[in-house]
Amino acid sequence: MLPAWTGSNMTIHVTPIPKLVSFATPSITIGATAAAGDALTAIRSNSTIAGVALVASTVDDSIARFNGTAGQLQGYTSDSPTISDAGVISLTSGQLTFPATQAASTDANTLDDYEEGTFTPVIHDNSGSDSEGQTYFIQVGRYIKIGKMVQIQINLSINSIGTLTTSQIARVAGLPFAAVNTANVYAGAFAAYGGSLSLDAAGGNITGLIDANTSYIGLRQWSATGGTSSCLVSNVTAGAHMVFGGSYEANA
Repeated sequence: MLPAWTGSNMTIHVTPIPKLVSFATPSITIGATAAAGDALTAIRSNSTIAGVALVASTVDDSIARFNGTAGQLQGYTSDSPTISDAGVISLTSGQLTFPATQAASTDANTLDDYEEGTFTPVIHDNSGSDSEGQTYFIQVGRYIKIGKMVQIQINLSINSIGTLTTSQIARVAGLPFAAVNTANVYAGAFAAYGGSLSLDAAGGNITGLIDANTSYIGLRQWSATGGTSSCLVSNVTAGAHMVFGGSYEANA
C-alpha cells in the first residue's frame, strides 16, 4: 500500500490491488449439512461443472439422467419422467423397459417382468416327444407375461399324429414357461374352437389343465352330465383343429 500524500489542498489515498488466489485443482466441497449462516452456492441452469450438466427443464419433480457419452448428469428438457413427494413415478412419454433376462424378485409387491413373444405348440402323448412323426397345418402360439402371470393364445391344426400312443392322454406342449411349482395349484386353458375331434360324448367340448411345474396343457373332455374326463390321443384325430386361450402363474 502506498503512503498517503498530503498537500496543502488535497489528500490522496491509494487502494491496494487485491491479490488473486489460484487453486492447482479447482473444486467445491459441499458439507453433509448446512449450519445456520453458512454461505450457499447457487448453480445456474445450462451450466456445466465437473461433469454435471444442468439442462433447463420446466417440469416439476423431473428425474435427471446420466449421459454416458458426455459423462454428465443431465436434466430433461421435455417429456420428463417425474417422481412425486408420495413416491409415484409418472411417464409422460416413452416406455418402461425390463431386461431380456428377468431379475426375479421374491417381494410379492414388486413387478419384475414384462414380456411379449411367441412359442410353438405341439401335440404330445405321455412321452412328451416332438419326434414321433407329428405334422401340422398350423402351429401358432403367442404369450404376454406380466410379472408371473402368463396369458397364452394357441392355434393348433394337426395334419398327422404320427406314432403317438392313442391310449395315452393328449397334451398340447411347448408353453413358454413352466407353471408355478405349488401342490394342488392348477390353471385352465379353454378352447374357443374345436373341429374334427372324436370326443366320447355328443355335445361335449374340449378344455385343459396346466399342472404345477409343467409346460403343457393336459387335454380334458367336458360333458354336461359327467363333467371332465381325460382326452386321449385317440380323441384328437388327424385333421383336428383347436384354438385355445388361457392364463397361468409361471414358476418365476
